[in-house]
Amino acid sequence: MNSEEKYRIDEYLPNISYTDMENCLKDNVIENILSIILGFNNLYQICGYKIDNYQIIYDEKKSILNYNKDIISIDFKINSFNSHIYEYLPKAEIALKKFIESYNGNKGIIDLDSKIKDLKYYVDNYKNILVEDIFKHNGYFIFSHSDFHRGNIVHIGNNYDKLFVIDNEFINLNLIGYDLMYYLIKSVFNKGIIKDYLNVPNFYKIYLKYVNKFMNEYEGFISNKDNNIIDEKNNIEKIISSKEYYLRLIKLVLLFDIIYCCFLINFEDEYVTKKAIFQFFNYLYLNIEILKKIEKYKEDEI
Repeated sequence: MNSEEKYRIDEYLPNISYTDMENCLKDNVIENILSIILGFNNLYQICGYKIDNYQIIYDEKKSILNYNKDIISIDFKINSFNSHIYEYLPKAEIALKKFIESYNGNKGIIDLDSKIKDLKYYVDNYKNILVEDIFKHNGYFIFSHSDFHRGNIVHIGNNYDKLFVIDNEFINLNLIGYDLMYYLIKSVFNKGIIKDYLNVPNFYKIYLKYVNKFMNEYEGFISNKDNNIIDEKNNIEKIISSKEYYLRLIKLVLLFDIIYCCFLINFEDEYVTKKAIFQFFNYLYLNIEILKKIEKYKEDEI
């Protein structure tokens, strides 16, 4: 992909199967997952950023280039922060307003008062939550799939030794480690039904495996021995291996699904005509339930 033309390469895969809940956290599958995620990461440079008044500013001094810097180009505006603030949030605000109007006009069908109050809180305070509690005014972006759940990870037959990733529409610059956290958290979801709340301490151990792989195998670190890059590498490792950063990633995954599903909610579909194939309101509220637990989580509990 370059600035003049865009290329999409598709591969036909016969007899594919989606990664099921019983296998998605097995050691061999996780090892493959880590390699795939690093493959995405290696397609582009680490981008240092700053946030000023809800605007992303590219921080070139903190960027770490890898060997693909001249092969692939990506607009710095295509990042998770901008997507949340300027694409998903406005749609969510409109959809939630319509949902509440429909709910108020159909009182007695179901009592959603407390759930709507919770959702409205996150929508109304979304910008501040992202800046004050997630992105922290400055940090690093890396090339990511950004929709890396088990439904987008497929294999051929019963062979889990080689996995394939599909559905690349959300590819953007995202926080380092986001793809793994999205995969781990969504491994406990099954069509909106939680099998078990995420195991925060155990997932942190898996996450640290990714951090170790990233620090040792990211091409930008391997190919550039500049002292400034080495110093920045050490700084990055300190940040992304911390429990505080790990909890921020979890919150971002949950917030992403809350706000994304919010602009897809429709009261009539879910509660009046019951035509909805997927109940987006119930699904997003499962995310809110977990988010509430994570917001109370203390680092020494991990």
